[in-house]
Amino acid sequence: MFLLSTISVQGQVLRFGPKVGLQATRTIFDETASKERYSSFPSLAFHAGAMVNIKASELFSLQTELLYHQTRKHIENKAAGDWQKETYEYLSLPLLLRFSYPWKHNELYVNAGPSVSYWLAGKGKVFHSEVFEFELDILEYEMAFDGNEDTYRYIIEEPNRLQLGLDIGAGAILPLGPNYLMVDLRYTFGHTNMAKGAENYLPLSFYEEDLRHTQQVLSLSVAYLINFDFYTMRTKGKSSGRKTE
Repeated sequence: MFLLSTISVQGQVLRFGPKVGLQATRTIFDETASKERYSSFPSLAFHAGAMVNIKASELFSLQTELLYHQTRKHIENKAAGDWQKETYEYLSLPLLLRFSYPWKHNELYVNAGPSVSYWLAGKGKVFHSEVFEFELDILEYEMAFDGNEDTYRYIIEEPNRLQLGLDIGAGAILPLGPNYLMVDLRYTFGHTNMAKGAENYLPLSFYEEDLRHTQQVLSLSVAYLINFDFYTMRTKGKSSGRKTE
């Protein structure tokens, strides 16, 4: 609230533009039994969207983004050798407080803040002994939240579709003509489990998936920022009020 009130009085510079990047996701289980049963591996995905940065001063600014992004889950059973891979799709809205430090003609920064994500959809594939009953090597399926069962739909009964996280990162803003190029490195600590419990419809009758886990994400992105200096725009072309001889 303090930052927003400061921006309303002093904010003169607005930067906005498209943002794209890659991210590595790792699944972290809450339950001890699942931690002991499965090995979790990082998996690459992507994100894309737009961002806005509002400078309150030379040192502080507020940044928000609207991103479509994917996270991926890759786990393997340590004893049985079966594995599962899933892809989740989200819309995310981070809100970050940024501290910047000028360095030559560039700008270095650190930022942190909460992010809210909405789980849109998901899909996956699994290798398990039961899969052979379907005369398949790998069983592929879609995730569903509506409860309408189908052979290759995975029904999630109690999903946490609204998820919270904490973003912490650093980066650099580089001049690019009249505008800027931003390079951003960020770590997102997921704080919300995918669902409230374990699910046992996959459609493998003896396979139980534990969705009591979070997604921890390391991302690297670039953004092209269009720069608007409102103070310069308001004063451009105005007379200084002095007479010249």
